[in-house]
Amino acid sequence: MAELIQFNCPACGVLLRLPLTMAASQGPCPVCAKVIVAPDPYRGLGAFEKPFPPPVEAPKPFVASAPEITPPEQDPVRPNSPEDSQPDHESPDLTTHEPHASQANPARTILVLSCLLTALGAFVAGYAVGEERGKGKEPLLKPTPPPVTESPIIIPTAPAPEVEAPPVSESPAPPPAETKPTETEAILVKPKVPAPKSEENQDNQKVSAAAEASLRAFLEAPDWVSRSAHVLGPDKVRNAMEAYSKVVPDGPTRFISIKVEQSQTDQSSGNTLFIFKVATEEIPEGIPAAVAETDKGWLIDWQAFVEFRDDQFKKFAEGPTDQIGRFHLIVRPIPEAEDQKSGNGHFASFLLDPPFPGRQQSAFVKKDSKAHATLIAGINPSGIYTPVLEVAKRGTPDGKSFLEITRVTSPDWRPPAP
Repeated sequence: MAELIQFNCPACGVLLRLPLTMAASQGPCPVCAKVIVAPDPYRGLGAFEKPFPPPVEAPKPFVASAPEITPPEQDPVRPNSPEDSQPDHESPDLTTHEPHASQANPARTILVLSCLLTALGAFVAGYAVGEERGKGKEPLLKPTPPPVTESPIIIPTAPAPEVEAPPVSESPAPPPAETKPTETEAILVKPKVPAPKSEENQDNQKVSAAAEASLRAFLEAPDWVSRSAHVLGPDKVRNAMEAYSKVVPDGPTRFISIKVEQSQTDQSSGNTLFIFKVATEEIPEGIPAAVAETDKGWLIDWQAFVEFRDDQFKKFAEGPTDQIGRFHLIVRPIPEAEDQKSGNGHFASFLLDPPFPGRQQSAFVKKDSKAHATLIAGINPSGIYTPVLEVAKRGTPDGKSFLEITRVTSPDWRPPAP
């Protein structure tokens, strides 16, 4: 393999390689196209850029003639001497011009002109060769792709210019364009459309809204007289409402919220009964309110509502003896082992709960009474029963008291038909 000269282009800095035999040769750079001269290791010369010389006019031919003698200027200091009378001659020297010099040597002038002509001819020849090779032939210095087995003559190895990455925009990326489903997808994948409400659901919402409107009018009534227009059996309970208003101040019932707890429809009449929960500041868990559908509109069970609202069962259980009351209660049986601890074989015991926590009371009922048989028959498999009970508070000779279930006035909380 031939020895190589490795150097950087003096114009653009690209790394070039040439055979040693091409030392001091000139030609265009394969990258920047500037005319450069390769270094010469033998002479210790480095590479340099060849400036494009300005056009040089051809020198005029030298014609020997008699020298022109001009009288010398008079020296103001001293008079002219014979030595000073030598005539000046303008020399065609291209390098320097010294006035008042002696006549130039013609041989020196010819030598200078010959050197200039030789250099100009070499430059023109080199430039023509470069132009000719650039048009169709290979350039003097050419970059070639790296071969598999050996290095090329010239390999441009200038580092690629660094390109700054565009600034990252902080704005959110645009949303992806919506793509239309194909025909197959349109058939297989159906858009999710909310199911329309059935007519039955819409009717139920209208019915519950009407029942709630009547309940609100009942709660917001200013007195018992106005309230009696929204109650079940007003002819039967009007006197009770008037008497109760004298014991408990009457007026609107302030509530926080109203929501439907449950509903049921009577199969024989087709009328619906709603149980609402009316939340108040005193009873945030909600007061049960029964609103029944009748021929006269939606009416409220006043007796059950005021019983729950005013916590009548708790007041009754904590009140004096020899009192009788009627209450809507949840009945649960007491286990037989605990029942036998009472030591009385003539009574059975049950737990009574109003629909609020922390008010549970135990009560007794005679085993041979109709009330006992009704309670045993009414308790469902889940162990509860929701009747309307008549309860008496009894006293013992030693000053103690207990609750006795005397009668089951209704097998459930459903209000009586008007």
